[in-house]
Amino acid sequence: MVLVDLSANRRRERLAARLLDAAEQDRAARLVLPGAGREFVLCRAALRALLCSALDCDNADLTFRTETHGKPYALVGGRVAPVSFNVSHSGDHGLIAIAPHGRVGVDIETHDWAFDLPARLLSVFSARERGDFAETRDDARWRLRFYRYWTLKESLIKGVGLGFAMNTAKFDLPSALRRGEADGVFRFHHQPTANWHLATFGNRAFTAAVAIDHSGRGMPPNGTGLPSPRTRRCRFSRIPAGPRDSGPPARRRLVCHSRPTPNP
Repeated sequence: MVLVDLSANRRRERLAARLLDAAEQDRAARLVLPGAGREFVLCRAALRALLCSALDCDNADLTFRTETHGKPYALVGGRVAPVSFNVSHSGDHGLIAIAPHGRVGVDIETHDWAFDLPARLLSVFSARERGDFAETRDDARWRLRFYRYWTLKESLIKGVGLGFAMNTAKFDLPSALRRGEADGVFRFHHQPTANWHLATFGNRAFTAAVAIDHSGRGMPPNGTGLPSPRTRRCRFSRIPAGPRDSGPPARRRLVCHSRPTPNP
């Protein structure tokens, strides 16, 4: 996984925009909310760079389509790429996960300590999860629990590819994750053979989660022995060749710094 720096920087934004195709640039121009265009441009450019590196392809050959419920997938030269990926961004923070096997979903949420979280948002959680909130009296802990549960649920439904077409109140998060552990195993009742490795991480600024489908890859029944997902921080200094660039493609020109992100 890669954490992408989406903070404002005109030079990096100009470099990143060169990597997008015409349709993506038009999409960015139509985003009117403050910062939305910047977030999209920087995150999509980082995704393109990472996929070009993973697939050993030219940026001009890389395109995207979406499934029925909006989950994107990549094509190289018109053929579906043999990887799964997922992207999330919030404020100055972006998160990208690429999986060579199985499905993957991610979510990241920037903390807003002043925002009054409406109680109706709890409707996305199960009765057991709402009980956890009722037992949480401290406001800061309540908010951290909200971000933790929300990102875990959203990473799952994005991994499946259905988004909020799924009723997230119909399933419980694993008890280990609800108790505060960093990862656990999840299975949908209607798909008992699908093993999802869930992990959460973050810091004072954000909470993030990833859901990785380990079905068919010999995952232990209780999830023990699974490697913890690793994250890198990524910021553009130079970028791969864009669709209008000439000369040999430069596909590995991202500056990515490894830095631990403590669990909130």
